[in-house]
Amino acid sequence: MAQENKKRVYGEDTGNLTEEAIAEFNNMLQKNPKWAELWAYFLFDQLDWFCWHYNRILPGGIPAMEHNEETAKDYQESNYARFWIIGQTKHFGVTFQPKEGGLPVYMSESFSKWYHFWKDYIEGLPKGTWNKLNKTFSNKGDLTPYWPTKAWNED
Repeated sequence: MAQENKKRVYGEDTGNLTEEAIAEFNNMLQKNPKWAELWAYFLFDQLDWFCWHYNRILPGGIPAMEHNEETAKDYQESNYARFWIIGQTKHFGVTFQPKEGGLPVYMSESFSKWYHFWKDYIEGLPKGTWNKLNKTFSNKGDLTPYWPTKAWNED
């Protein structure tokens, strides 16, 4: 959930993520890190699409949101959540350089490589394998049989 009575910081503020989702992610980091990594990819991908959709497709983009308070708030909260997820990829080896403007995390080269590795991997799976991976993921099962043979940061 959004941090109350504090200056909101991208990468630290969890935006519209529920406390339960954050607790589940943190728990799975310890118990099933592969699940946590896929969760981060899947959720980032969804939130990124949502933010892109409202920023690019909505007639007038962000300025049009000023006329729709609810949409503007959804966009802002999703953006905070998106940057929080980016920050969590540090658990999977993603690195960040300090950035001007005080952003603790952003879409670094390392993050971009991580994201595109998973995007290409998931999109390249045969439908049957994807269905099995998705079912195993949904049941928080062992993802080892579906895991890539090479890590995202191995050349």
